[in-house]
Amino acid sequence: NLDEETAKQLGLNSSEGVLVTTVQRGSLAENAGIEAGSVIIKLGQDHIKDVKDLQQRLSKLSLQAGVVLTMRTSEGSRIVYIGSR
Repeated sequence: NLDEETAKQLGLNSSEGVLVTTVQRGSLAENAGIEAGSVIIKLGQDHIKDVKDLQQRLSKLSLQAGVVLTMRTSEGSRIVYIGSR
């Protein structure tokens, strides 16, 4: 989970979201361009509160169909698509 201090360091107004700490080589996340240090703030149109919230929402979806994540990075907001194309 993202704590208040880390959120401030990343320039975020809220500690809601999930901090990406590692990305597995060759994973769908790496192929989508997700990098450690990014913060997942939305899954589709839904705001993500914490890791548990993200896990619950992802468990109801199919990565085969694909998902859209909104992320905050050091360069600003970014939208990425994860799934098989």
